[in-house]
Amino acid sequence: MSSMIYLAADVPMETVKNPHYKMFSVNEALAVGITDIPAFMMESDFDRDKPNVICWSDIKMEIDTENDYVHIDDYDDDWAVIPFDEELFCEVFTEKKYRMQLEWGRYSEGRAGLLIDYIKRCLKTAEEVEIWHLWLGEESYVLPKKQWVSVSELVPEHLKQLEDFAVHAEPCRQYCLVVRR
Repeated sequence: MSSMIYLAADVPMETVKNPHYKMFSVNEALAVGITDIPAFMMESDFDRDKPNVICWSDIKMEIDTENDYVHIDDYDDDWAVIPFDEELFCEVFTEKKYRMQLEWGRYSEGRAGLLIDYIKRCLKTAEEVEIWHLWLGEESYVLPKKQWVSVSELVPEHLKQLEDFAVHAEPCRQYCLVVRR
């Protein structure tokens, strides 16, 4: 299984698109010069105008299995806040009506700064924003660890603690950082 981070509030939150990933139809991909398209998508019975079938990224990844080394380009703006898929993630530990999933691969101080700016924008209309880090699995859960902080005190280290919290350890726990105006 894996972990996920989501945000929750009593007011709608904006979507943030990751500028390093784009989705295309086959024809759109061909038009912008993408040539590495699976053969089955090039066959006559495949709808080449079907949207969102090709994912393109400008992020480079090197995998060296002999030396156990992985390098991934690390851009601070390599993150997104997307609508929370209730069908995919059934365990929700908040009572807040609006939820958005955070996708950021891993913590960086730059990404944390951008997320803090996002939270500040949310708090112009919301009283508080919850940031949940939880384990996705069949395990039973104990009460979450919760921490409260005012937005004026929020620093990247709070988000580092949230990311580093061992949600996968037995018994499974969730971590919730509640940021208030």
